[in-house]
Amino acid sequence: MDVLQTILEDFSYHEKWNFGVLYFVLLAIMLYLFLLPTSSTHTKLKSGLFVVGLFIYFFALGSPLNLLGRIQFRAHIIQMIMLFFLSAPLLAIGLKGEFLRRAMSVPFLNQLLRRLMNPAPSLIVFHVLFISYHVPVIFDYVRINLFLHYFYLFAMFLVALLFWCAVFPPVKELNQLTNKRRKNFYMSYILLFIPLAAVLYLVKQSFYSIYTDMDLMITSLEFCLPTGDLAEPIIEEELIEALLPFPPQREQVIGSVILLTTQLISLCLYPFLKRFVSEKS
Repeated sequence: MDVLQTILEDFSYHEKWNFGVLYFVLLAIMLYLFLLPTSSTHTKLKSGLFVVGLFIYFFALGSPLNLLGRIQFRAHIIQMIMLFFLSAPLLAIGLKGEFLRRAMSVPFLNQLLRRLMNPAPSLIVFHVLFISYHVPVIFDYVRINLFLHYFYLFAMFLVALLFWCAVFPPVKELNQLTNKRRKNFYMSYILLFIPLAAVLYLVKQSFYSIYTDMDLMITSLEFCLPTGDLAEPIIEEELIEALLPFPPQREQVIGSVILLTTQLISLCLYPFLKRFVSEKS
Protein backbone atom coordinates (compact mmCIF):
# COMPACT_ATOMS: atom_id res chain seq x y z
CA MET A 1 0.00 0.00 0.00
CA ASP A 2 2.88 2.41 0.81
CA VAL A 3 4.37 1.69 -2.61
CA LEU A 4 1.07 2.44 -4.35
CA GLN A 5 0.64 5.64 -2.38
CA THR A 6 4.14 6.73 -3.35
CA ILE A 7 3.45 5.95 -6.99
CA LEU A 8 0.18 7.90 -7.04
CA GLU A 9 1.86 10.91 -5.45
CA ASP A 10 3.95 11.26 -8.62
CA PHE A 11 0.79 11.93 -10.64
CA SER A 12 -1.22 15.13 -10.40
CA TYR A 13 -4.87 15.32 -9.35
CA HIS A 14 -6.01 15.81 -12.95
CA GLU A 15 -3.98 12.81 -14.07
CA LYS A 16 -5.54 10.53 -11.46
CA TRP A 17 -9.17 11.58 -12.00
CA ASN A 18 -10.91 11.52 -15.39
CA PHE A 19 -13.34 14.43 -15.41
CA GLY A 20 -14.69 13.41 -18.81
CA VAL A 21 -16.11 10.23 -17.28
CA LEU A 22 -17.40 12.23 -14.30
CA TYR A 23 -19.18 14.65 -16.63
CA PHE A 24 -20.82 11.73 -18.46
CA VAL A 25 -21.98 10.20 -15.16
CA LEU A 26 -23.37 13.47 -13.80
CA LEU A 27 -25.19 14.10 -17.09
CA ALA A 28 -26.70 10.60 -16.94
CA ILE A 29 -27.85 11.23 -13.36
CA MET A 30 -29.52 14.52 -14.36
CA LEU A 31 -31.31 12.86 -17.27
CA TYR A 32 -32.40 9.96 -15.07
CA LEU A 33 -33.70 12.06 -12.18
CA PHE A 34 -35.30 14.97 -14.02
CA LEU A 35 -36.12 13.99 -17.61
CA LEU A 36 -37.11 10.32 -17.66
CA PRO A 37 -40.76 9.72 -16.73
CA THR A 38 -41.27 8.02 -13.38
CA SER A 39 -44.10 5.64 -12.56
CA SER A 40 -45.87 5.85 -9.22
CA THR A 41 -44.47 2.45 -8.23
CA HIS A 42 -40.82 3.33 -8.90
CA THR A 43 -39.19 3.42 -5.48
CA LYS A 44 -36.47 5.70 -4.13
CA LEU A 45 -34.43 2.57 -3.43
CA LYS A 46 -34.27 1.76 -7.14
CA SER A 47 -33.33 5.33 -7.99
CA GLY A 48 -30.61 5.18 -5.35
CA LEU A 49 -29.28 1.90 -6.76
CA PHE A 50 -29.15 3.39 -10.25
CA VAL A 51 -27.16 6.41 -9.05
CA VAL A 52 -24.82 4.14 -7.07
CA GLY A 53 -24.32 2.04 -10.21
CA LEU A 54 -23.29 5.14 -12.16
CA PHE A 55 -20.81 6.23 -9.50
CA ILE A 56 -19.32 2.72 -9.43
CA TYR A 57 -18.88 3.06 -13.21
CA PHE A 58 -17.06 6.34 -12.60
CA PHE A 59 -14.77 4.91 -9.93
CA ALA A 60 -13.94 1.96 -12.20
CA LEU A 61 -12.92 4.08 -15.20
CA GLY A 62 -12.41 7.63 -13.95
CA SER A 63 -10.64 7.30 -10.60
CA PRO A 64 -7.01 6.45 -9.69
CA LEU A 65 -8.09 2.80 -9.95
CA ASN A 66 -7.91 3.18 -13.74
CA LEU A 67 -4.28 4.25 -13.37
CA LEU A 68 -3.51 1.38 -11.01
CA GLY A 69 -5.16 -1.05 -13.42
CA ARG A 70 -2.32 -0.35 -15.84
CA ILE A 71 0.25 -1.11 -13.15
CA GLN A 72 -1.30 -3.98 -11.17
CA PHE A 73 -3.29 -6.80 -12.73
CA ARG A 74 -5.34 -7.21 -9.55
CA ALA A 75 -6.50 -3.59 -9.92
CA HIS A 76 -7.61 -4.39 -13.48
CA ILE A 77 -9.66 -7.34 -12.19
CA ILE A 78 -11.25 -5.09 -9.57
CA GLN A 79 -12.22 -2.73 -12.40
CA MET A 80 -13.88 -5.60 -14.25
CA ILE A 81 -15.76 -6.64 -11.11
CA MET A 82 -16.98 -3.10 -10.50
CA LEU A 83 -18.23 -2.81 -14.08
CA PHE A 84 -19.78 -6.23 -14.69
CA PHE A 85 -20.69 -7.51 -11.21
CA LEU A 86 -21.77 -4.22 -9.60
CA SER A 87 -22.47 -1.31 -11.95
CA ALA A 88 -24.32 -3.16 -14.74
CA PRO A 89 -26.76 -5.10 -12.49
CA LEU A 90 -27.43 -2.04 -10.30
CA LEU A 91 -28.26 0.04 -13.37
CA ALA A 92 -30.59 -2.70 -14.63
CA ILE A 93 -32.37 -3.00 -11.29
CA GLY A 94 -32.74 0.77 -10.90
CA LEU A 95 -33.69 1.57 -14.49
CA LYS A 96 -36.97 3.45 -14.88
CA GLY A 97 -39.39 1.38 -16.90
CA GLU A 98 -42.03 3.98 -17.71
CA PHE A 99 -40.22 5.30 -20.79
CA LEU A 100 -39.80 1.72 -22.04
CA ARG A 101 -43.50 1.09 -21.53
CA ARG A 102 -44.27 4.15 -23.63
CA ALA A 103 -41.81 3.03 -26.30
CA MET A 104 -43.55 -0.35 -26.44
CA SER A 105 -46.66 1.38 -27.76
CA VAL A 106 -44.75 1.67 -31.06
CA PRO A 107 -44.92 -1.77 -32.78
CA PHE A 108 -41.36 -1.67 -34.15
CA LEU A 109 -39.85 -0.67 -30.80
CA ASN A 110 -42.01 -3.21 -29.01
CA GLN A 111 -40.63 -6.01 -31.19
CA LEU A 112 -37.05 -4.71 -30.86
CA LEU A 113 -37.23 -4.51 -27.07
CA ARG A 114 -38.62 -8.02 -26.80
CA ARG A 115 -35.75 -9.34 -28.92
CA LEU A 116 -33.20 -7.51 -26.79
CA MET A 117 -34.73 -8.94 -23.63
CA ASN A 118 -33.63 -12.46 -24.62
CA PRO A 119 -30.65 -13.07 -22.30
CA ALA A 120 -29.12 -15.96 -24.27
CA PRO A 121 -27.50 -13.89 -27.09
CA SER A 122 -26.19 -11.22 -24.72
CA LEU A 123 -24.81 -13.88 -22.37
CA ILE A 124 -22.87 -15.54 -25.19
CA VAL A 125 -21.68 -12.30 -26.81
CA PHE A 126 -20.54 -10.84 -23.49
CA HIS A 127 -18.43 -13.81 -22.49
CA VAL A 128 -16.93 -14.11 -25.98
CA LEU A 129 -15.94 -10.44 -25.76
CA PHE A 130 -14.67 -10.79 -22.19
CA ILE A 131 -12.54 -13.87 -22.85
CA SER A 132 -11.24 -12.42 -26.14
CA TYR A 133 -10.30 -9.22 -24.32
CA HIS A 134 -8.09 -11.22 -21.97
CA VAL A 135 -6.29 -13.14 -24.72
CA PRO A 136 -2.72 -11.80 -24.22
CA VAL A 137 -2.09 -10.51 -27.75
CA ILE A 138 -5.49 -8.76 -27.85
CA PHE A 139 -5.15 -7.41 -24.30
CA ASP A 140 -1.72 -5.91 -24.96
CA TYR A 141 -2.86 -4.36 -28.25
CA VAL A 142 -6.15 -2.92 -27.02
CA ARG A 143 -4.62 -1.42 -23.88
CA ILE A 144 -2.25 0.79 -25.89
CA ASN A 145 -4.94 2.04 -28.28
CA LEU A 146 -6.97 4.69 -26.49
CA PHE A 147 -10.16 4.78 -28.56
CA LEU A 148 -10.18 1.05 -29.28
CA HIS A 149 -9.81 0.31 -25.57
CA TYR A 150 -12.70 2.50 -24.48
CA PHE A 151 -14.85 1.34 -27.39
CA TYR A 152 -14.22 -2.30 -26.45
CA LEU A 153 -15.00 -1.65 -22.78
CA PHE A 154 -18.16 0.25 -23.67
CA ALA A 155 -19.30 -2.56 -25.99
CA MET A 156 -18.77 -5.14 -23.24
CA PHE A 157 -20.58 -2.96 -20.73
CA LEU A 158 -23.53 -2.38 -23.06
CA VAL A 159 -23.92 -6.12 -23.73
CA ALA A 160 -23.63 -6.87 -20.00
CA LEU A 161 -26.30 -4.24 -19.30
CA LEU A 162 -28.61 -5.85 -21.86
CA PHE A 163 -28.10 -9.20 -20.14
CA TRP A 164 -28.90 -7.83 -16.69
CA CYS A 165 -31.96 -5.99 -18.04
CA ALA A 166 -33.19 -9.31 -19.42
CA VAL A 167 -32.64 -11.05 -16.08
CA PHE A 168 -34.10 -8.14 -14.07
CA PRO A 169 -36.50 -6.59 -16.64
CA PRO A 170 -37.40 -2.91 -16.14
CA VAL A 171 -41.12 -3.61 -16.75
CA LYS A 172 -43.15 -6.75 -16.23
CA GLU A 173 -44.28 -6.67 -19.87
CA LEU A 174 -40.69 -7.52 -20.85
CA ASN A 175 -40.32 -10.35 -18.36
CA GLN A 176 -39.87 -13.44 -20.56
CA LEU A 177 -38.24 -15.76 -18.01
CA THR A 178 -39.58 -18.22 -15.50
CA ASN A 179 -37.92 -18.11 -12.09
CA LYS A 180 -36.00 -21.30 -12.89
CA ARG A 181 -34.65 -19.97 -16.21
CA ARG A 182 -33.79 -16.66 -14.59
CA LYS A 183 -31.73 -18.43 -11.95
CA ASN A 184 -30.04 -20.59 -14.60
CA PHE A 185 -29.02 -17.55 -16.66
CA TYR A 186 -27.79 -15.76 -13.55
CA MET A 187 -25.70 -18.76 -12.52
CA SER A 188 -24.36 -19.19 -16.06
CA TYR A 189 -23.21 -15.57 -16.22
CA ILE A 190 -21.29 -15.99 -12.95
CA LEU A 191 -19.86 -19.45 -13.60
CA LEU A 192 -18.60 -18.66 -17.10
CA PHE A 193 -15.90 -16.50 -15.51
CA ILE A 194 -14.35 -19.63 -13.97
CA PRO A 195 -12.27 -20.75 -17.02
CA LEU A 196 -10.39 -17.44 -17.17
CA ALA A 197 -9.92 -17.38 -13.39
CA ALA A 198 -8.62 -20.96 -13.44
CA VAL A 199 -6.12 -20.25 -16.23
CA LEU A 200 -4.85 -17.14 -14.45
CA TYR A 201 -4.44 -19.12 -11.24
CA LEU A 202 -2.72 -22.16 -12.73
CA VAL A 203 -0.43 -20.63 -15.36
CA LYS A 204 3.20 -20.41 -14.24
CA GLN A 205 4.24 -17.41 -16.34
CA SER A 206 3.16 -13.84 -16.97
CA PHE A 207 0.56 -13.58 -19.72
CA TYR A 208 0.58 -9.87 -20.45
CA SER A 209 3.57 -7.95 -21.79
CA ILE A 210 1.96 -4.67 -20.83
CA TYR A 211 2.81 -5.39 -17.17
CA THR A 212 6.44 -6.34 -17.87
CA ASP A 213 7.55 -4.27 -20.88
CA MET A 214 8.55 -0.74 -19.86
CA ASP A 215 7.74 0.84 -23.25
CA LEU A 216 4.27 -0.71 -23.35
CA MET A 217 3.59 0.34 -19.77
CA ILE A 218 4.60 3.94 -20.53
CA THR A 219 2.33 4.02 -23.59
CA SER A 220 -0.55 2.55 -21.60
CA LEU A 221 -0.12 4.99 -18.72
CA GLU A 222 0.02 8.01 -21.01
CA PHE A 223 -3.54 7.27 -22.12
CA CYS A 224 -4.65 7.94 -18.54
CA LEU A 225 -3.27 11.48 -18.72
CA PRO A 226 -5.12 14.60 -19.87
CA THR A 227 -4.83 15.16 -23.63
CA GLY A 228 -2.62 18.18 -23.21
CA ASP A 229 -0.02 16.13 -21.34
CA LEU A 230 0.45 13.45 -23.97
CA ALA A 231 2.99 15.47 -25.89
CA GLU A 232 5.15 15.92 -22.78
CA PRO A 233 7.44 13.11 -21.60
CA ILE A 234 6.33 13.54 -17.99
CA ILE A 235 6.62 9.84 -17.13
CA GLU A 236 10.23 9.42 -16.16
CA GLU A 237 12.03 6.09 -16.47
CA GLU A 238 12.77 6.20 -12.73
CA LEU A 239 9.04 6.32 -12.04
CA ILE A 240 8.41 3.32 -14.29
CA GLU A 241 11.06 1.38 -12.39
CA ALA A 242 9.11 2.18 -9.23
CA LEU A 243 5.98 0.75 -10.87
CA LEU A 244 7.47 -2.72 -11.19
CA PRO A 245 7.64 -4.12 -7.65
CA PHE A 246 4.61 -6.28 -8.39
CA PRO A 247 5.51 -9.74 -9.80
CA PRO A 248 3.18 -10.11 -12.82
CA GLN A 249 2.61 -13.85 -12.37
CA ARG A 250 1.75 -13.36 -8.70
CA GLU A 251 -0.59 -10.52 -9.68
CA GLN A 252 -2.42 -12.91 -12.02
CA VAL A 253 -2.90 -15.38 -9.16
CA ILE A 254 -4.18 -12.66 -6.84
CA GLY A 255 -6.49 -11.39 -9.58
CA SER A 256 -7.91 -14.87 -10.14
CA VAL A 257 -8.56 -15.32 -6.40
CA ILE A 258 -10.36 -11.96 -6.27
CA LEU A 259 -12.47 -12.96 -9.28
CA LEU A 260 -13.35 -16.38 -7.85
CA THR A 261 -14.24 -14.86 -4.48
CA THR A 262 -16.53 -12.36 -6.20
CA GLN A 263 -18.22 -15.21 -8.08
CA LEU A 264 -18.89 -17.07 -4.84
CA ILE A 265 -20.37 -13.97 -3.19
CA SER A 266 -22.50 -13.27 -6.28
CA LEU A 267 -23.94 -16.78 -6.23
CA CYS A 268 -24.99 -16.26 -2.62
CA LEU A 269 -26.68 -12.93 -3.44
CA TYR A 270 -29.23 -14.31 -5.91
CA PRO A 271 -32.01 -14.93 -3.33
CA PHE A 272 -31.80 -11.25 -2.37
CA LEU A 273 -31.63 -9.90 -5.92
CA LYS A 274 -34.51 -11.95 -7.34
CA ARG A 275 -37.01 -10.06 -5.21
CA PHE A 276 -36.51 -7.02 -7.44
CA VAL A 277 -38.13 -8.94 -10.31
CA SER A 278 -41.47 -9.11 -8.54
CA GLU A 279 -41.14 -5.43 -7.61
CA LYS A 280 -40.72 -4.31 -11.21
CA SER A 281 -43.75 -2.68 -12.72
